[in-house]
Amino acid sequence: MPIHANTIKQLANNDPNLTRVIVVKKNLTDHDIAPLLSALKNNTHLEYLDLSHNLLTNRSGHQLKEILLKNGNLFHLNISHNYIHPKYIDQIDFILWERKKLEALCGSSQRRHTKSFWQAEPDNESTNPEQWDDANNDAENATSNTFSLSFSPK
Repeated sequence: MPIHANTIKQLANNDPNLTRVIVVKKNLTDHDIAPLLSALKNNTHLEYLDLSHNLLTNRSGHQLKEILLKNGNLFHLNISHNYIHPKYIDQIDFILWERKKLEALCGSSQRRHTKSFWQAEPDNESTNPEQWDDANNDAENATSNTFSLSFSPK
C-alpha cells in the first residue's frame, strides 16, 4: 500500500497529533487513495493535505468534494499535477472558501490524456447541484492548466 497503514488509522481515529499529510509523487491512483479519503470523512484535525503529482482523476476529485461538503477543516489543499477536471477544483475552492478556512488551494497543471476523460463524470454528482455553475460542466471550455489560489482572512 503506497500510504502507510498507520497514517490511515490515525486519520480514521481522528488523532489530534496528525494535522499534515503529504503524499507527493507516489503515482497514487483513485483506488490507492480511497482508504485515505474514507478516513477523512470524520476527521476534524487534518489541516494540510498535499496529494500533488499523482494519478488522481475526477473520481477522487468528486470524493474529495463530497467529503469537504460534510467536513471542511482543511486550510491548505494541494491537488495539482493530477487528472482532475477544473470543475471539481472550482467546486472544492467554493466549499473551502465558504467555510472561511481556506488559506491555499493549488489545483494547477491538471493533465489531460483524452477528450473523454474530461467529459467523464462520476456517479451521483453533487448533493447540492444548484450550487455549481453549469458553465463549469462544458468540456469544450475545459483547460488542462487551471490554477486556483485563494486566501481568506483569519
